Amino acid sequence: MTIPKNLNKRYVIIIGGGVITLGLVALFLGFQQDAAQQANRNVDTASLTNAPDQSGGLPNTQTNQPSPTVVQITPDIIAKRFYDWYVNHPNPLGSGDYLTNADITPEYKKNMGKYVARGDHLNSDPVMNCQDGKAPKIVVTQPPVYEAGGLRAYVFIAESSAAQPLYKVILHNVGNNWLIKDVWCAN
Repeated sequence: MTIPKNLNKRYVIIIGGGVITLGLVALFLGFQQDAAQQANRNVDTASLTNAPDQSGGLPNTQTNQPSPTVVQITPDIIAKRFYDWYVNHPNPLGSGDYLTNADITPEYKKNMGKYVARGDHLNSDPVMNCQDGKAPKIVVTQPPVYEAGGLRAYVFIAESSAAQPLYKVILHNVGNNWLIKDVWCAN
């Protein structure tokens, strides 16, 4: 059986075109992968070096320093996490679960222990006591305000971004972690 010459040329052209197309696709995907790996290696040094350091000092202007790899949770996130845990827990003080909450300073845990020892938690809420009724379940936090060179911060909590603040959460930077020192009524 003989294959006509013009048919051979068509197969060669089709197969050759397919090989070239596959080669171009593989080359394109290789460049995409290299670009993605390069982007992962590069850090936005401008945003890191121009941000204030945790001590509240001036921005770091030395761009040849290694980039920090630890991402710190901000005070507003800690305040919201504590608030959500506290108001959704059936009995955070009476159960003693406040003792295992990693977002609270040892001093504040000691103060909470005093509330429990006196029985203050049985008739009212000595922590979230700013509301006549129950503390609202859904709240928002305002951006943190830093004091003492970045070692202290406070965060206001409100029912909405347009509402008056209900609580002022006081936080201290302990070992590069924000911990809740106290919760006050905002007004």
